[in-house]
Amino acid sequence: MKITNSINGHAIAKTVSSSTKVTTDTAVQGLKQTTEVNRKADNFVNISDKLAPTSDIDMDKVNRISALLREGKLSLDLDILTDSIVEMHRR
Repeated sequence: MKITNSINGHAIAKTVSSSTKVTTDTAVQGLKQTTEVNRKADNFVNISDKLAPTSDIDMDKVNRISALLREGKLSLDLDILTDSIVEMHRR
């Protein structure tokens, strides 16, 4: 818009006011999103801290199975094991 007279000045003032509201609404929405992201990040860190001392591997089970394999009390079919591993990675 051109600022050539009071009519255009009024229209521009109205547009600026509307633009300011949109900018303010956008800033408030952005702040809400940032707050939500920060809250989720804090939750993730808290959960991660609680899980850190735990392991994905149950070493007691691994040791028991290893002992059974060594003692010959557990047989292992390598073809079935291989197929299972390949199938797991296809998902």
